[in-house]
Amino acid sequence: MADKTFREALVQVYLENPCQVLPNALWKTLNELDQFHTTVETGRDGLVKRLEASSADKLYLHWTRDGRRPSLLMRRRLNATRWALVHQDYLDPDTVAGFQTRLAFFRLIRRGTPAAPDLPAGYHFVDVQPADQAQQVATFIAQCYDEMKPTAASVQEWARRAVYAPDLWLWVQDDQTGTPCALAIAEFDASVGEVSLEWVQTLPDFQRQGLGKAAVLEVLRRASDRAAFATVSGQVEDRDNPGAFYRKCGFTGSDVWWLLAEPAAP
Repeated sequence: MADKTFREALVQVYLENPCQVLPNALWKTLNELDQFHTTVETGRDGLVKRLEASSADKLYLHWTRDGRRPSLLMRRRLNATRWALVHQDYLDPDTVAGFQTRLAFFRLIRRGTPAAPDLPAGYHFVDVQPADQAQQVATFIAQCYDEMKPTAASVQEWARRAVYAPDLWLWVQDDQTGTPCALAIAEFDASVGEVSLEWVQTLPDFQRQGLGKAAVLEVLRRASDRAAFATVSGQVEDRDNPGAFYRKCGFTGSDVWWLLAEPAAP
């Protein structure tokens, strides 16, 4: 079980460089830590030097301040692991190739005041009402993905989280038909001032008009009075190239995280 010292150390280093420390929003990791054995090492200068959270067959969190490079020690460690989340700094191609499941995820960050959203004429922003529109949100997201099919119950659960921010759930709606054309959902962790973009989709028939970018910038604008930074992650090898999209919205960074699972058979 993660103790207070580990949690405080994780928050400290996360605020130094969020995308290098974790593959997702801080609150998500904090909610999962009690499943793992945790280790924290601090140097004589008082700085945290190493953090790790793991179980018998999982490497859930591994961060070091120094020595961020592939090593024989890490390769041996992963050879005995069935599931891991690891930053690219610690991996080489041979190590990644040793797993059946190999998924790479970008992690980007944005600080500062966002540009004003440039919403095309004929559209306007409308707040999502998850209590009444949970099924509509779930159906909308399902229309934008081949395999991702959330349920109305899932959407309602998102709105019960401590990080739920009602003003950061919005539709882009067609003025003429009243049709929701794009959706943006973000969460806000007040403990560290983090906005995390969770869902940003535009229906296929309405893409390439700037609706998605306008939705992202509107979310950032709404949170600008209370947010210290915003983060987003997504799969690197995605046909829609979401990393390039978020860079157009002002996000930056080069951090890549790997989800590795089930070592390949010899």
